[in-house]
Amino acid sequence: MRKLKFCFIGGGAIVVLLAAVFHGSLLRGLGGLVVYENADFDHVDAVVVPAGVVPGRAFQAANLLRESRAGIAILCREEVRPRFKWLKELGVHFLEGHEINQDVLLKLGVEETRIELLPDVAHSTWEEAQALKRYLAEHPLDSIVISTCQYHSYRAYLNFKKALEGTGAKIYSVPSRYCEFDPQAWWKDRDQIKILYVELASLAAFFLGKR
Repeated sequence: MRKLKFCFIGGGAIVVLLAAVFHGSLLRGLGGLVVYENADFDHVDAVVVPAGVVPGRAFQAANLLRESRAGIAILCREEVRPRFKWLKELGVHFLEGHEINQDVLLKLGVEETRIELLPDVAHSTWEEAQALKRYLAEHPLDSIVISTCQYHSYRAYLNFKKALEGTGAKIYSVPSRYCEFDPQAWWKDRDQIKILYVELASLAAFFLGKR
């Protein structure tokens, strides 16, 4: 595992170095590796909103719902991080990610009856996909669209596609334009450089069978 980690770090450093040398189209191509969009649908049964970064994913989901391109929203629930558990112990009130996403949808005019929350807490995108698969076992859907950040869209699509094999559900992807990531100019922002580096490593791990 440690050797694999160093391979990721070394490989990532080489990619970034080559990108810095050749610049231009190579850098844009590198940013495009993590983005996947398939919006070839008129209407799907549900828009799935992965947990994590808020509120950009919910804003994109709200657009799909208000345009009647999706029937309902399905919100994923992530594990509360240790630092937030300390706040809970102190009695400090805060909203979890799925609660913020739900509030965003409600404030943007989405009816509460069109919002579903997955009951299972997930620690990763793969676990979110597994949670959705269990949900579909009791609430079959013919089609879903994933509303997540651009940089997370390809990996999210791969995870959900793999997890939902055999369910018959058609999967689409509409990356959120409200998240702070520009695949055409990511190298100009320090935070976006970090985001892309981590996402490329996570994609490599996926293809190596690490979910």
